[in-house]
This record gives sequence, structure tokens and C-alpha cells, in this order.
Amino acid sequence: MELIKQNQNIVFVKIKNKLYKAKVLNKSTIFLFNTNQIISINQNLKFSFTKKEEKLETKICSPICGRIINVNVEANQKVKSGTNLVTIESMKMENDILAPSNLFVKNIHIKPGDLIKEGDVLIEIEKI
Repeated sequence: MELIKQNQNIVFVKIKNKLYKAKVLNKSTIFLFNTNQIISINQNLKFSFTKKEEKLETKICSPICGRIINVNVEANQKVKSGTNLVTIESMKMENDILAPSNLFVKNIHIKPGDLIKEGDVLIEIEKI
């Protein structure tokens, strides 16, 4: 895991070559916006700095393995922050993937019933 620092509280987390926007809660935990997960971090992280946030958020990837239950958006649709984009069933639990910010859905790579694994691209996006 690598943290790409944006400002004091907002960072981008690189996990298995996928980038996730996150908020630093304290020295040992962060909140991933697009997965609504709180994860622990260790103290041996690499920090790097980036100038443009827009280039980092081009895809929403699956944080877990599972089966697609619902796709709640369509290609070429504008959505608001917090909108439920996709519902994934994993271990008999439904997990909603929410829009991390206002965005434009460029392309959808999944459909209901698809089996996915962690890191699979679900939706291509463009930040508004």
C-alpha cells in the first residue's frame, strides 16, 4: 500500500496498482470514499506527492470479490456524490459502491450476475 498525499486530510491510496481516494482519520486508519471502508495502515508507508487529482480518478474498481447484484447507473450519465453506483454481493452481504464525488459515467464494464474479483474495473468515470 502506498499513500499519495494530496493535502493534510485527503490522500490517494495505491493498493495493488489501483488508486482509491481516502480521508485520513488518524495516524493508523483511513476511510476509503468509493468503498465506504475504514482500513488500518502501518507506519512504513511510502509518501509521494501529485499535482493533479483529476488524472487519478478515471476508474472505479471493485474492492472485493463477489457477484454484481445491481448496476444503478448508465453510460453517459452524470451522478452526484454519494450516489449508489453498483451493489456487489459478497459472503451473503450486499455492499454498495458509492460515487466518491460528482462525476460523469463514461463506460460500464459489468452487468448484473457477473462474477468479479478484487481490483476489477467496474466503471470508467470522469470527474466533474
